[in-house]
Amino acid sequence: MVDGKIMKCYIRKQRRRSRAEEEDRLSSLPDVILTNILSRLPIHVAIATSVLSHRWRRVWTGITCVEIVTCRTSGVAAMFDCILRQLTSRKLHVFDLALLEVFKSPEISESEIELWVREVCSRNVEDIRIDAHYDSQFCVPAILFNSQSLVTLKLWGLLQFKWPEIGSLCFHLPNLKSLNLCKLIDVPLSLGTLLRSCPHLEHLDLDFDLADNLHFSLSSSVVNIIAPNLKSLSIHMLYTPGQISVYIDAPKLENLKIENFYSIYYFLRNPTVLKEARIELMHDEWYGLESDDEEEKELDYGSLSEARKEYLHQMTKFVGGMSTVTNLELRLESLTNIFKYQNPVKLPIFSNVAHLETNFLKDLMFSLHCFPNLEHLKVSDCDDKMEQSSLCTPDSISDCFDKFLAYILRNAFVLEKLLVKFHMVDGEYDKYEREKAYAVWKECQFCKSLMKLPRSSLTCQLELSGRSVIASAPSGITNQSPVPLCHSETQNS
Repeated sequence: MVDGKIMKCYIRKQRRRSRAEEEDRLSSLPDVILTNILSRLPIHVAIATSVLSHRWRRVWTGITCVEIVTCRTSGVAAMFDCILRQLTSRKLHVFDLALLEVFKSPEISESEIELWVREVCSRNVEDIRIDAHYDSQFCVPAILFNSQSLVTLKLWGLLQFKWPEIGSLCFHLPNLKSLNLCKLIDVPLSLGTLLRSCPHLEHLDLDFDLADNLHFSLSSSVVNIIAPNLKSLSIHMLYTPGQISVYIDAPKLENLKIENFYSIYYFLRNPTVLKEARIELMHDEWYGLESDDEEEKELDYGSLSEARKEYLHQMTKFVGGMSTVTNLELRLESLTNIFKYQNPVKLPIFSNVAHLETNFLKDLMFSLHCFPNLEHLKVSDCDDKMEQSSLCTPDSISDCFDKFLAYILRNAFVLEKLLVKFHMVDGEYDKYEREKAYAVWKECQFCKSLMKLPRSSLTCQLELSGRSVIASAPSGITNQSPVPLCHSETQNS
């Protein structure tokens, strides 16, 4: 019995000793490693380690990555001042500040924000990310654009620039490679000057929100993007009170994304290495914009207004400047349909395009000759009103759609697979068995008509998928009975 108690006591002491050794082993690490570990933690967690022991009291002050997230509106300014004053590192890799709803409180002034940014920039910061919440106005301090060490800059919020006169501006970002400005509420006059001060800029993301800007001036409606080393460019612009001209000179551009219905774009020099492009020239339905009268009726090129002719001519020329692209996505509306008016302003030959995605079925088959090496074609979400009315009515199938599929099957000599997903009626017929049975029969008839279309490619496999019917035909077979889905499969589809 005595020996057993001694053994248990010995085991407990050994366990305590091993735990103490483990704790000592962690605490014995040099400050460089400890600060590297704490730099990967949120700031409040890193600061909490100061209560562990006397050894840990000041370790957190040497962190090189600062991440602060707060929703508080009281005591925020004093908290930030206290944290920044105690930092001892001369080099900051990341400064990530998420203010969220803080700016709804008058407690934080623009001068205090500028002092914080100045303090951070004095520590040779490489990566700055500031999130001022999507509906809070954020006045961008000018000091952010004069930093030799900055590599990445990302700003979110309703961004407002209050800079002095252009002649006194001093932009100096020699090492900046990535710039993201989200929710610009104006077109800064000095945006072009800013971009020219970034000779190594590779990624640029501009997000404009000009819908509520009552002081928008057409005199500032020019955006110059001159970046010799730019590889990726994204521009998103909501409704604007006036037309904006965007000039792009980026010969090394590889990826381009544009979401903008109103502006006119120009290539000063066509990019020669462009691989992927997504061009979305559509209304933003969130603002409930109404279509122009020209969209409600069929007009030939001569009947269009001079402004509309100029827009179509230049945007066709702009898209034509992407002749080296391999993946192309074009989302259009009637007013921006460059396919329809290609006779007076012809599209060039896109010999490198292997993947094409568009929502504009109408007039597309008359433009497919522009893509001689096309391998993958996706047509979805047709937004043209005329196409919607004919494609989605319960009692008719669009002749245009039928002719388009027939054209594809007849002219695609090496086609391997054609996948058609269609939705002819809404879910109202589920309430009545007779209407549901009629809808299923109608989908079967549609599938049969497509199965009978001649195929030039002997290896073409046809797959059709509707709301209640699926059908497929292996290569070499031109007639196959469609198969109605069971009830559970219908719900899932």
